[in-house]
Amino acid sequence: MPVDAAVVLSPSVSLNLVPLDAIDGIVPQCEHHIQRALDFAGSHTVADVCADLRQGKAQLWIAGDGETIDGIVVTTVTQYPQRKECFIWLLAGSRGSAYSWPRINEMLGEIETWAKTLDCDLVSLEGRSGWERVLPKYEKTKVILERRL
Repeated sequence: MPVDAAVVLSPSVSLNLVPLDAIDGIVPQCEHHIQRALDFAGSHTVADVCADLRQGKAQLWIAGDGETIDGIVVTTVTQYPQRKECFIWLLAGSRGSAYSWPRINEMLGEIETWAKTLDCDLVSLEGRSGWERVLPKYEKTKVILERRL
């Protein structure tokens, strides 16, 4: 299914932030990836995530070739008393696509750059222990991987 015309994927950029006004057109093409990520979390439904995206409480990032969406990342930004954090809430993709595991660090660099523009102090994520091998630039702190920005 082609990507909604409101979101143009550049061939040189593998991950793109979906504008808030394009969420409704893109979400139906991403629901299966969101569900895959939620299968490990168990804290939300796809409808819950979509509500947060539509309300601007979370951000949707898509990876693909312009024709298909091969993966998604969902982030949130929280201002705490002593720091501002970009949290990678959900991440899922199709194996063997442009959204392959070796490219995850490159794609997360796009999110890190964006988070810096928002004056975030760090990017963090929670996940299974295998993420430690995939994300060597991130530091294990308890059960959360972080990379100071």
